[in-house]
Amino acid sequence: MNSYPIELLIQHAPLLFVAGLGDNAGSPPPGTPSVNANGNANGLDAATTPTHERRASMNIEGRDPFAVLTSRLRNSFASRRRGAIWDLNKSRHFNVVLVDKTVKFPPRKVIPTSANSQADGPSTHNQSPRSPLSPLNPSSPLYPDGMIAPIWVRKHIELVPCVFLLFMRLWEAPPPASPLEASNPSDRDDERKRDTELAAEIGARKKTTAERGMKLTVVLMASRRMLDDPNLDTRLSFIRRQSGLDARASLYVLSPLSAAELNDFIESLQEALWEPAIEYYSSHSKRVRKKKNRFPQQATPLPPGSGPIIGRPLRNEGWIVRYEYKMATFAEFRLEPELARKHYEDCWEALVEMFSSNSMLPPRTKRWAEARVLADSVSFKICKLHLYQSEFSRTVAHFNRHMRRMSELSFSWGIGEDSFEYWSWAGRQYRLFAELLDYATRAGLELPPITGFAPRPSPGSQLPNHGPSPSLIDANIPFGVNPTASLQHAGYYYFAAARCIQQRHQKYLEATAHEVSSSSPALANERKIDHQAIVLELFSKAYEIFKAQKAPSDRITFHMAYRIAETYFNAGKYDLGVKFFERIARTFRRERWDAMLHPTLSMWCESARQSGDVEGTVPLLLELIGLESTSSEDRTSYEEELVEIIKVSKSVSMFEYSRYLVVTSALPGTASVVFWQNEVFVDEPAAFQLCLTPLPGSLRSLPISSIKIFWDENEPPAILNHSDEASNSEVIPLGVLESSVAPVRSEEASDTGLDASLRWEEGKSKVFAGSIVSHAPRRLELARVLLLVKQREWEIEIPISLSGETLSTAVAKWAGSSSSTAVPITSPEPYLCSVVFRPHQFSFRLEHAQPAFVGERYPIDVVITNLDDNELQLDLDVLMQPAEDESVNEMTMNDTTSTSLIKGISFGRLKPGENARQTLFLLSSGSAGDRVLDFSIQSQAISSEELPEGVENINETLHTLVVKTAAPLKLSVEPVYSRIAKSDPGLFDMRRFDEEFFHPRYKLEMAVEVESCGPWETIIESLQLAVSGVRLAHSSLSSTSGDFPCSFQANDSFSFSIEVEISEAAAEDLDQDSLTFPAQIQVVWRRSSSSAAAIPSATTVLSIPSLHPPREDIIALLSCPPSALLHEAFALTLVIHNRQRSRTADVYLDVDSSEAFVLAGPRHARLTTLLPGTSEEVRYRLMPLLTGVVKLPNFRVVDRRKQLGFAGTELPAEGEGVTGGAPGSAPGGGGPAEPQDIGRPIQVVMVGQDVILLPDSVGSESEGAELSPHTIFVHPY
Repeated sequence: MNSYPIELLIQHAPLLFVAGLGDNAGSPPPGTPSVNANGNANGLDAATTPTHERRASMNIEGRDPFAVLTSRLRNSFASRRRGAIWDLNKSRHFNVVLVDKTVKFPPRKVIPTSANSQADGPSTHNQSPRSPLSPLNPSSPLYPDGMIAPIWVRKHIELVPCVFLLFMRLWEAPPPASPLEASNPSDRDDERKRDTELAAEIGARKKTTAERGMKLTVVLMASRRMLDDPNLDTRLSFIRRQSGLDARASLYVLSPLSAAELNDFIESLQEALWEPAIEYYSSHSKRVRKKKNRFPQQATPLPPGSGPIIGRPLRNEGWIVRYEYKMATFAEFRLEPELARKHYEDCWEALVEMFSSNSMLPPRTKRWAEARVLADSVSFKICKLHLYQSEFSRTVAHFNRHMRRMSELSFSWGIGEDSFEYWSWAGRQYRLFAELLDYATRAGLELPPITGFAPRPSPGSQLPNHGPSPSLIDANIPFGVNPTASLQHAGYYYFAAARCIQQRHQKYLEATAHEVSSSSPALANERKIDHQAIVLELFSKAYEIFKAQKAPSDRITFHMAYRIAETYFNAGKYDLGVKFFERIARTFRRERWDAMLHPTLSMWCESARQSGDVEGTVPLLLELIGLESTSSEDRTSYEEELVEIIKVSKSVSMFEYSRYLVVTSALPGTASVVFWQNEVFVDEPAAFQLCLTPLPGSLRSLPISSIKIFWDENEPPAILNHSDEASNSEVIPLGVLESSVAPVRSEEASDTGLDASLRWEEGKSKVFAGSIVSHAPRRLELARVLLLVKQREWEIEIPISLSGETLSTAVAKWAGSSSSTAVPITSPEPYLCSVVFRPHQFSFRLEHAQPAFVGERYPIDVVITNLDDNELQLDLDVLMQPAEDESVNEMTMNDTTSTSLIKGISFGRLKPGENARQTLFLLSSGSAGDRVLDFSIQSQAISSEELPEGVENINETLHTLVVKTAAPLKLSVEPVYSRIAKSDPGLFDMRRFDEEFFHPRYKLEMAVEVESCGPWETIIESLQLAVSGVRLAHSSLSSTSGDFPCSFQANDSFSFSIEVEISEAAAEDLDQDSLTFPAQIQVVWRRSSSSAAAIPSATTVLSIPSLHPPREDIIALLSCPPSALLHEAFALTLVIHNRQRSRTADVYLDVDSSEAFVLAGPRHARLTTLLPGTSEEVRYRLMPLLTGVVKLPNFRVVDRRKQLGFAGTELPAEGEGVTGGAPGSAPGGGGPAEPQDIGRPIQVVMVGQDVILLPDSVGSESEGAELSPHTIFVHPY
C-alpha cells in the first residue's frame, strides 16, 4: 500500500478534537490560560506522543485528583484514535485527536491571488473567495485541472473536526478552615470574575467553531464539593449565556472518577455528540450536492480542432468526479457504507469515461497519473465496502472489472502487456487487493470456502492476454465455477502480484536491451527498483498464507517454495536458494514429480557450480542424468560434465548418492527382475534375470568400475568387476548364489567377483542371469543394485532400487538367446519367488458307513499313514459346522466331547510306512440332513538336520467330510374318534372341581405303524408307549412284548393299535386348537453289525402327530319315525344341545311352511338361553298330506349369541363371521318374524339318517341348514 497515498485508502470516522488535557490542564487555571509552546504544524499537541503519555502516567502518583483525572482522560482518548485500513466496527465511534486549546484551523476560503482565475459558474465573480484546494484557486496544487488531492482528505481526517471537545477547570474558592467558619464575601467577586474570563475563552473558541459549523462541547472539571454547591447551576447558566453555547449537549461538569466510571462517561459523551457530528457531514454533503447539480450529467463536447492543451480548466466531467468523491467521503464519515459505495462507483464510472478520451486526460501527464491513482484508490474503496457487507462475489467482480477496463485503456495509452509499466501497475493492483484481504482475514473476516477441486493446470501455464488474472495461478479450481468469479484468500493474489513483478522485470530487461538512449524517465526510475527483492517479498507472504490454510494446499505451498528458491537464484543469492532447493526436492523425489524436480535440480546444480561446491554438483548431475524428463542431449552433456569433474577435481570426502536411477514409467530406462518360478522348494535353485536398460544418452561414457547385486542385506552380494578384455555380451551369467550358514553383513563380503564388460551401447540392455539357493523358507527378491564409479580419489555409489514400486510395469519376459525368443512370464509378481518346504507325504482316510442315523453314536475311523521319508509328528483338529436346523450335535474323540471344535488330537510320531487309527463318534440330534466336519492335519517333520532359529518344517492339510444323516424310524397313525354316550354331569355337579374326577368325553382308536427307514439292518430291542392326560383303555403292545428284540430290514414295519379315552379337561384343551397328542413311543435300537455291538444302543422317541378331534359345538337333533300313514299325525322332536364348555347359546327357531304337512307347534320362537352342557327339547305334531318320500319342513336354528371385542364392538362368536342367518317371515304366511340380526346357523341332524358335519363344513349363509334335506316315507294306508 506504500504505492498509494494512505489518506485515500484508510477507513474514515468522524473527527473529534479534544483540547485542554495538556500538562497544566489539571492545575487551577490562572487568569489567562497558558499556551502550549510545543505544538506542531498540524495543530496536534506534542504531549500526545506515547513517550510523554508514559511519563505522565508515571508522575501522577502523589498529585492532586485532577492530575489523575487528566492523565486518565488523555490515555482513554489516545486509545480511541482511528484511521486503519480495515475497520469493521459499526458502533458509534470517533477518530479522536488530542490538540492544544489554541489550535488553529486551516483557512476555509481565501481570495485568489491571480486575476486570471476561472469562475465557478456563469454567475460567480472571479474574485470571490475560493478554497485553498480548489482547482479555481491559482495557488492550489490542483489548479487549473486537478480533481482531488490527498491533502483534501487529510484535512478532514486530521485538521478539521466535526466536534470540538474542550476540557477546562472550573474555579473554586479555597474551602474554609472549619465548618463553623463563615465564607469570605470576597470569594463571590472572584468567582464571578473567573467565570467571566472562562466564558470569554469559551466564546472565543465558539466563534471559530461556529464559522465552520462545528459542534463545541465544554467539560468543566470540578471537585465533588463543588457538585454540592447550591450556586453551581447559577454559575453554569451564566457561563452558557456568556459564551453562547448551545442548549443541548454543550456543557458538562466532571469530577474525579474511577477508571471504569470515566470510560462510561466518555461512552455516553460520544453518544451525545454523535448526532451533531452526523449533521456536520450531512451539511457538507448537501452543499456538495448543490454544486454538483449545477453541472450537466452528460459529457461536454470539445470545440472542433481542440487538442490536449495543458492548462485548460477542469471540465464538467472532472467536477463531477470531484463532487462524487467528496460525497462518498462524507458518507463514509457518517458510517453509511451503501451510500458511500454508490458514490464511489459513480466516481469510478466518471473517471473511466474521462480516461476513454485522450483529450480529457492526455496520457503520461501529471493529471493523468493523479487520475490513475485516484481510480485505483476508488476501486480499492469499492472492494472494501463490498467486503464489509460480505458480498464476496461482487467484490471480486468489481476487482476483475477494474483490472479488465484499465488493461483495455492501457493499450490505448501505449503501455500494454509488452511494457514494464503495465506489469508494474498490475502488480500494484494485485498486491493492494491482497493486502486488503490480509487485513480483513486478520480482523476475523471468514472468506467463503471453495470445494470440489479439478486437476491442476501445468505449472508452466502462460499468462492470459487481458492481464494477470487469478487463472494463471496453479491453484485448486472448483468444478463448474469460474475461478475469476471466486474470491480466494490473500496468498492467491500475493502470488499473482509476484508473477506480475516477474513479468515487469522481464519486460524491463527487454526494454533495456532495445533502448538506444537511456534518457527515458521511466527507464531511469525503473533502474532504481530491486525487482527480485519485491518478488521475494511477495512470494514469501504468499507462502506463509498458503501454509496457514486449513484446506490441503501442499502442492501450492511447495510451488511457492519453488518460486522463492527461483527468485533467490535469479537474484544471485545461491546460498539462500540452496536451502529451499533441498527442502522442496526432497518432496518432489518422494512423490516422483519430475515435472517440478527437473527445473529444481537444474537451478540447484547451477547454484552449486556458482558456489564452487564440487561435491554438491556431482550428485545433482547424477540425478539429472537419471530423470526421464531430461532430454538425450542434456543427459549426454551432464554425463560429460560429470566425467570431467571426477577426472580433474579431487574429492574431499566419501559420500553416497541416494537418487533412484530407474523410474516407474514406460519410457526408455527400465530395470526389471524376473524369476522363472514364483515358488521353489528348499535347496532348489531359483533362476532369475536382472535386466538394466539405461536412459538414452546415459551410461555411455560413465566409467563404471563394478556392480554389486544385493539379494539379501544379510548375504554377500554378487560382484561384477569391469574388464576391458571381457566380451561385451548382452547376457552376463552370475552363477549360483547360495545362502550362508551364518548371516554375513554386506560390508563384510569380499570385493572379489566376476569380470564382465560394464559398458552399455546406445539402445542396448544388459541381462544378469543367475540362480539363488536357499536352505530355509523365505521370500526371494533382489533388494538393490549398486553401480560403483572409481576414478582417482572419487568413489561414487549409485544405487538402483529394485522394489516392486520402482520396477518396470511392462509385461515381464524371460530373455533367451535373442530378443525374439523371449518368454513372457504371467506371474502377477514376477520379481518375487517364495521358498517353501516340500509338502509332507501322508495319506488321510476316513472309514464310515453312511448314512448316519439321528440319535446314534456314529463311528468315523480316522486312518493316517506316513508316506514320507522323514518321521512325522501328526496332530488333528476337527471343526463341526452348525447344522441347518440349528440343532446341537456332539462329537467325541479320545474322551474329548465338544459341540463345535476338538483340538489337538495327537496321532504321535509315525515313522515312514507306519499308520495310526482313531475313532470319532458323531451324535446327531434334530432333523435329518447333512453334518459337515472340517479336519485339519498338522504335520511336522522330525529331521536330524538343525534348522535356523525360528524356522519349523510344519505343514497343514485340510479335509472336509459331509455326513448324510437320516431318521432311523418313521411313524404313521390312523385315528378314529367317537363320542362316549354317557350323561354329562350337571353344570353344578361338584365332582367337576375334583382333580381326580375323570369323565370321558371322546374315545380315540388309533392304528400305529413304525417303519424302518435306513438302508442298514437294525435291531429293535424294545418298544414302549407312554401316555399322559388321557386314559389308556386298550393296547395291543401288551400281547407283543415277547416279539422284541427283533431284526428289521429296510422298509420293514411293525403295527399295533391303541384305544384311549379323552377326559373333559383334555377335550377342553383339544377344543382350542390342534395339539400334539399326549402320548409318545420310545424305541430302543441299534445296528446289527458286529462292530456296532460295542456301541451303546440308541433311543428314539416318536411323537404321535397332532390330532384334530371334533370340536364341541351347538347341535340340533331331529327325531321322527322313519315312516308315517297318510292323514295320521305323528310326533317329531327337536332337541338342541349346547355342548360348549363356557359359552351360553341364544337360539332362535324358524320352521318353514310345507304343502306336504300340517304342522302343530312353534314356528317362530326364541328358546330359553342354553347354559353350557344343557339342552332344550321342542315337540311337534305333523300330519302328512302327500304319499311317498316326502321332504319334511325346513327347520332353521340360529345362534345369535354375540362376543365383545377389544374396542367395545360386538364381534361374531367363534366360528361366525356371517350375517343374515336370523329367521325371517315364514314362506307362505305366518306371524311376524323376529328382528333381523347377526346369527350363526346351527346344523340340524336327523337321528338315524344324517352324518354329523364338522362346523367348518357348514356353509357361511343361513341356507347352510338345508345342506342335508330330511325326508320321511308316507304310506297311503
